[in-house]
Amino acid sequence: RVDFTSIVKWLPHGRAFIFFKNQTFVSEVLSRYFSSSNLQTFTRQLKYWGFKRITKGQDAGAYYHELFLR
Repeated sequence: RVDFTSIVKWLPHGRAFIFFKNQTFVSEVLSRYFSSSNLQTFTRQLKYWGFKRITKGQDAGAYYHELFLR
């Protein structure tokens, strides 16, 4: 959704996403689309679903899954 681009967005290459403003992400996105509004629970779920957090380079902080593309 376009109205969430200041909170969560795709990286330009379309292979990963990143979220900003953690509190806003929790209140606007998680509470609306997921059963839990706890950020730690959401990131744990991402790991369970096979997403990996990018820790180095210009995409640091983003989440990636080899089958998840924009």
